[in-house]
Amino acid sequence: GLSGTLHGDQQQLTIALTGSHTQLDLPTLFRAPLPVRRLQGQLQFQHQDNSWSLHSEQLLLNTPDIDTVTRLTLSQQHQGDLEIDLQTNFGNGESSYAERYYPAHIMEPELVAWLDRAIGPGLVPRGTLLLRGAAKDFPYDITHNGHFEVRFDVTDLQLDYLPDWPSLTIGEAEVRFHNNSLTIGLQRGRIYNSDVLPTTARIRTLDPTGPLEIKGLVEGPLADPVRLLAESPL
Repeated sequence: GLSGTLHGDQQQLTIALTGSHTQLDLPTLFRAPLPVRRLQGQLQFQHQDNSWSLHSEQLLLNTPDIDTVTRLTLSQQHQGDLEIDLQTNFGNGESSYAERYYPAHIMEPELVAWLDRAIGPGLVPRGTLLLRGAAKDFPYDITHNGHFEVRFDVTDLQLDYLPDWPSLTIGEAEVRFHNNSLTIGLQRGRIYNSDVLPTTARIRTLDPTGPLEIKGLVEGPLADPVRLLAESPL
């Protein structure tokens, strides 16, 4: 499903790609090939002495579940560490299909299992991924010589965070992964028949997983906290 042109010499190669109805197969990251509805962009490869770089100013990749636009540079100087400089903007996503896009094969199995169970139907209208630094030091929580950050908005998301606890309906929230931490800023939501007012949830370290810290307010009928005490592990 790919077509394009290429031209170059011993030191530089430029590839212009277009494609539709193909797939992206990265078995060391994803559990299954990703269907690609549209692919378009230009890749520039340069090689000199023992150094090389691969650059794309705008690589458009759309799947049936999400649309993305990426700027990417990979480089290696004199057989040194692989350096990554990546920015991806994404949107029009559906959380029901999020499991396809987890790099599950480099994630903790317990985290993958929790995501598979907890994330229900919802929308991801927009988001950004930033990754900059040496690949070997990812996610930079120890060396602090790189930057990894994912921010995205979610709306109307069903979250079943723990068995036997009431599910949380997230009306509107921003999710932020930064290096090895997770922060959720919830603007509005519901538990049972109660409204969840602006609330912040944070996990300071994901590996090993730290405690979930929550600060916020719930407003609603007295019957809801009584029900929580009676039916949940509390």
